[in-house]
Amino acid sequence: MNPTDYVQTRCQKCGAAAWGHNSMTVACGTCGQPIAPLASSPWNPPSPYGAAQPPGAQAFQTPGPSVGAAGSSPAVPTTQGGASMNVNIGGFKVPFKVPAGGSKLKVGAAVVGVAALAVGGAVIKSKMKSSKSKPGMLSYSSLKMDVKKIDADAMIPAVQSTALAWRKDALFLSINLQAVHADGTLDASGGGAQVEYFSLERINGLSKKLREDAFKKFSFGPSGVDYGDQWDALEKPDQPITEGPPLPHCGIKNVVKQIKGLTGDKTVRVTYDPNFDIAWHVIGEDPKVDQMFSIEDCSPIQK
Repeated sequence: MNPTDYVQTRCQKCGAAAWGHNSMTVACGTCGQPIAPLASSPWNPPSPYGAAQPPGAQAFQTPGPSVGAAGSSPAVPTTQGGASMNVNIGGFKVPFKVPAGGSKLKVGAAVVGVAALAVGGAVIKSKMKSSKSKPGMLSYSSLKMDVKKIDADAMIPAVQSTALAWRKDALFLSINLQAVHADGTLDASGGGAQVEYFSLERINGLSKKLREDAFKKFSFGPSGVDYGDQWDALEKPDQPITEGPPLPHCGIKNVVKQIKGLTGDKTVRVTYDPNFDIAWHVIGEDPKVDQMFSIEDCSPIQK
């Protein structure tokens, strides 16, 4: 098995960034869904933000845009969103996908987000085993939330104080929600909802030890919000990272209300993951949808 056969992809079940393999099936690090061999897959994108490294893959150099000579430009797929462009950061050309129909404001905000977290190609994260000092969970009562009907737009600010207690320099990174209703709420009793923050100081650490516990994932599940696992940044940046990706200015409620056929108990997956797009991404089977929306004003982004 060649270590470089590990490539980044997106889990088809939960939509999270994940590591797949060209010749074997591996499990998604977020939801456990088996990811089929990717050798014939047309969409194995490199990512300027990195993704969760699968268990057992820590002994070798994980593939990503940083592999190869400085200044190389990995191919960027254009099956979603618009044309691709490269942002030159610290001598490295970081791939970035420009949403089709995006205004200069949208593109400018997106480039700032990519520049902020690009580390010469990738920030690789490694999930570590939970220790005895695991902080534990946040109860829904303490967050004033109903596990059966969580306001999706309240999730990022709901865990912000805990993220700042974890690291005073914590910044929001991504949100991944598997089942959002037409009113912008979700039932977390089956899991599948996650908000992620990262630490500026930790991600910029000069040594592997200083980069430990650089990412904090808040997983909304049936018993509460679990934030106890440790995720490390395995690679140091080529230049200091000073800010996070742009925060969404437009909420999920204003996105899902535009989805035709989303009624009753039907749900769609909603993500904002700068690993792939500086945009809201809505995916669903019933109703059938695969659409990007601006994080600035919730307007649809034409493919």
